[in-house]
Amino acid sequence: MLSQAWLARIAAAATLCSLTGLAGAATLLSENFNGTTPHANYTTGTGNPIPGSNFRVTAGTVDTVGNLNGSFFTCNAEANNNCVDLVGGGALGTIQSVPTFNLVAGNTYTLTFRSAASGAFASATLNNAATLGSQTLSFSDVQTSSTGYLWTNRQLQFVAAANETGVHITLRALNSTGGNSGSVVDDVLLTETAPLSDVPEPASWVLGAAGLLLLGARKLLS
Repeated sequence: MLSQAWLARIAAAATLCSLTGLAGAATLLSENFNGTTPHANYTTGTGNPIPGSNFRVTAGTVDTVGNLNGSFFTCNAEANNNCVDLVGGGALGTIQSVPTFNLVAGNTYTLTFRSAASGAFASATLNNAATLGSQTLSFSDVQTSSTGYLWTNRQLQFVAAANETGVHITLRALNSTGGNSGSVVDDVLLTETAPLSDVPEPASWVLGAAGLLLLGARKLLS
């Protein structure tokens, strides 16, 4: 006859086995630009890649803004934080992740980041695009006042329809205000989630066996 202690052990083993089949999100890239040095006019020549970050400039000009490792304005009134202005020196900028990623068909990819309008032009609309492989998210930031800024959380999420290799995260400005003010971006995060397998894994067989043992043990105790 099995004791209550053994019953508890079998139940715990069954629970552990069930958890091993759960899918989890893996972080592929995380960038808050706090390792960069605030600097005006990073270009494809001087800022490729942007020192201290996982991004490089592939078109136009961008500014790194903030007060960490130096100072160049502020990152939209956020203390102890850096971000990237997608327009610097009058040229619409594009930044691209230095790491590349291989997208697997059937896996879910989630790209999140924050953006806000910069500059002193009230009621101006700044248009931009974020791209990962064949997927694109268009987003706009509106400057509501000359001093106030509104951060907005952005998300591009999709299930890859086919394998794609060597893809980048790309953020680009489509317009500016006053020739030198664009959207600022921060806290870029890319995760990947694989689906649960349709084929029973070893853990599933163990779970079934543990369930049968648990059922038999309860009958012995009754």
